[in-house]
Amino acid sequence: MMLSRIFLVSFIILTLIASSEASAKSRHQTHKPTVKAKHTPVKTNTVPNTLSDEDLTDKLLFRAPSVYPPAGKSNVKRILRWKAVLSEKDIQYDIDILTYKGNNAMGLKTSYQNLIAGWERLVKSGHLKMIYNKCRAKSVPFEIVFLALAESSWNASALSSTGASGYWQFMPDTAKSYGLIDKLRGHDHRNDPEISTEAAIALLKDNFNMTYSWDRSFALKGKKPTNSERWLWSFWIYNSSPKSVSHYYRQSRGDPSVFYKYVENVENANYVHKIFGIREVLRDYVKQARKYPHKKYENTPYGNYIQKWYALTVCERSDLLSEINKQFQKSKKTAKKPDALSIRIKRETDYVSALCKAVER
Repeated sequence: MMLSRIFLVSFIILTLIASSEASAKSRHQTHKPTVKAKHTPVKTNTVPNTLSDEDLTDKLLFRAPSVYPPAGKSNVKRILRWKAVLSEKDIQYDIDILTYKGNNAMGLKTSYQNLIAGWERLVKSGHLKMIYNKCRAKSVPFEIVFLALAESSWNASALSSTGASGYWQFMPDTAKSYGLIDKLRGHDHRNDPEISTEAAIALLKDNFNMTYSWDRSFALKGKKPTNSERWLWSFWIYNSSPKSVSHYYRQSRGDPSVFYKYVENVENANYVHKIFGIREVLRDYVKQARKYPHKKYENTPYGNYIQKWYALTVCERSDLLSEINKQFQKSKKTAKKPDALSIRIKRETDYVSALCKAVER
């Protein structure tokens, strides 16, 4: 129990401050990009595809992935842990996050709200399709969408205390290396969705290719990592630095399933688990949204709520849900047992009300 609590506290602090000062200073910094360092990026026209937003959502969430999570029961447990804390299934986690004194970026909203807000921005802006086109053109897995959501909740103005900025949270030095910052011209493209996505794809692909050089440097023999496993290493490098991750690559002999055993930094050890936890949260969210069509509740208090709940503070949600719950309970009085939606609304009402009370203390 004590270890679980320590693990939880570590999650909270590291989620809020993104990473320790030491790891933040090295993050991305020792990359040698394959693109020219002072190249000024230009938006490129991607070949349009005929996939709708729903098709892309299905491809990303419900079909066989290009990148699979690390194997093993311990990794599954860590992914499910992230799924719980990112989907309002752990009230103590949310209370600790909301009452943490340094919690300025998230405001009085849960991690789940910020994640879903980011997903909705991705889809409604057309950026999900943009990322898919660019990934397809460069043979990079579409799953990097989850990495972007983990980094910034797809928020152009996201800024960490250590200087990482924009949709993909590039540190200044790495941004310069990949052509995102030009001080002479006063350009900073980290908050440009297309240009920063191109840079993130280039960086991730460089990370992926780097693992082949590690195979040679560390004289790995026998079974080599699969492409899917190399992308996991690419994600870890993105979150940390080639220097630190290469050390763990050597220790684990390229096996991502045991990566977490060697890593001291909690955030980096659990970064890939968080990415796949986000995938699981979004799968449930999309399934739920499709199960309860908005048209059925159009122009009703609940219909209005489900259109904007992720943009409200927890106390605003609490007030609205209390009224909605009363209406649902009244309308279902004659039923022998409550239906699934009534149960869901009651649970959400109780959960959010408890959060509101905690932040008002």
